Amino acid sequence: MNFRVISIILLLFLNTIGVLTKAQWIEKNNGLYGGFISALLADGTNLFAGTLGGVFLSTNNGTSWTLTPNNNTAGLFLKPLDKTSYKKGTEVNVNWVGSNPSDKLNIELVRNNVVYKLLAENTDNDQSFTWEMPKKQKTGNGYAIRISNSSRPNEFTNSQEFNIKPRIPILVKVLPLIAAGSAVFILGGGSEGASGSDALPGPVKPN
Repeated sequence: MNFRVISIILLLFLNTIGVLTKAQWIEKNNGLYGGFISALLADGTNLFAGTLGGVFLSTNNGTSWTLTPNNNTAGLFLKPLDKTSYKKGTEVNVNWVGSNPSDKLNIELVRNNVVYKLLAENTDNDQSFTWEMPKKQKTGNGYAIRISNSSRPNEFTNSQEFNIKPRIPILVKVLPLIAAGSAVFILGGGSEGASGSDALPGPVKPN
């Protein structure tokens, strides 16, 4: 058995091991919205996960998680938005976890990581907010929702980026204008053809 055959067998074996290993991992994220996990601790039947959003507890082997109390210094973490693209004039539902329930929060619209508009100031930390987007909101990409602590501005979190689209596609708006322009052109051309300079000359009378 030469070197090439051995190499092929070894690669197939490693690929099979990788597929089997990957198949054994199942995402269980019911209630764990802390972003990156920086520490894990098992204490009997309790499993603790330390994140920037606080310490989460699971009592059923990671199937579900709850935020532990007394997270007074915890950060804030936005839950994933329900869409990656919104039309102007629609609602954007925002949900988050973390921070002290008595804290006051600021909610802002950012674009390309720069504050674009203040949506709410000193609002209660009730873990939910609905932004009713204006119908004249500027379209484009790179938008995100930012939630920060009013008294600790450095404690904030951003949602994933999303796009804002026009309510009516531009093509739908332009098509009637194109159709009207075509009709005018045809009518104008027909009228010129009948009575303009391109009309056939009449018979010539002899002298």
